[in-house]
Formats: sequence, C-alpha cells, structure tokens
Amino acid sequence: MADASKRDSLKTLAGLLGLGLSATTLDVLADYQPPQDLVTDSPKLFSKAQMRSASALAEVVIPTTDTPGAQAVGAHHYLDYHLSRCASKPEQLAITGLLDKLDATALRGHERLFAALNAEQQSALVEKLHAGQAPFTAADADTWSYFISLVVLAYYSSEVGATQELSYLAVPGGYDGDMPFSEVGRAWSLQPFI
Repeated sequence: MADASKRDSLKTLAGLLGLGLSATTLDVLADYQPPQDLVTDSPKLFSKAQMRSASALAEVVIPTTDTPGAQAVGAHHYLDYHLSRCASKPEQLAITGLLDKLDATALRGHERLFAALNAEQQSALVEKLHAGQAPFTAADADTWSYFISLVVLAYYSSEVGATQELSYLAVPGGYDGDMPFSEVGRAWSLQPFI
C-alpha cells in the first residue's frame, strides 16, 4: 500500500477510535507526559529490547514521510505506558510476547534483532505477521491488529499527529462568549437522548 493511501486509512481509523475511547483510556491519555528524552527514558512494561522493537514496529505502521512518523513522536513510549496502565495481564503478555517472537524470528532469519533489520526485511516479516503465516499464528495477527490500533491512537493524539496530519481547532467554529441569546435562538443540549 502506498504511504499516502495508508495515511488516509489511518486517519479514518483515528477518527473512529476517537469515538470509542473508554474512560480509562481517556484518563491515561490525559495523564500521559511524553518523556523528555526519548532515548534514555526507562520503560514501564517493556524491556529495552522490546522497546526498540516496538519503536521499529511503530515506524512500520506510520512511517516518516513529509511529516514525522510514529517513531519520531515516541508512539512506542505511549504504548509502553498505556499497556502498563490500561491493559490486562493477558493483553500485556500478548504484546510483549509478540515483540519477543518478532526478535527471535529476525535472529533466526537474519542474525539481527527486528530493529536492526533493513526496511525490506522488516516489511517481509510484518507481511507474514499480518497474514498469520508461519512462524506467526492467527493469534499473533490479532495481537498485531491491537498493536496497530495503539500506535494509531498514540500517533494521532500526539501534537504532530493532531496538528500536522489532522486538522486541529480547539474550539471548532470559533468562540464568541458575548453573543445575545436572541441571535442563537435556543441553547444546545449537553445530555444524550435516552
């Protein structure tokens, strides 16, 4: 898939994710502070090797084009934080296990960890992962889909994703706090219909 159409698909996914965020995810997102130093920040859940693999894998999901990619905005740090605070133990083990399996597969095939592979080698492994082809399983492919959704959430809620990839306007349409009620006609309801 071309990078441009991939980005368009991810933007759509980001919009859909925004509609379905749980209260816990919103709380974690609100509390999250990106590390000041993306190189030396200590992982919360991941090992250092898993962090490097998550970083490289996030860049496969949203690569650098004319705007920074997922790696540059530190999406892997958010994944580590999010998984440590919001995910169940089985979800944590699925992601960390997938990162370990990806590294083990890269070592067997190329004698290097996933993060050290070139783009073509990384892409070939990710295609197998996406399809659930050996050595990966259908469960690995499901975990991969979960990983993608977390990368998209992390990227499009970052400053770069929200302002350079998407359009951001703090108050859409502007704010005029001194508008006569007679011009508005009626007040807006803040309550959903029941």
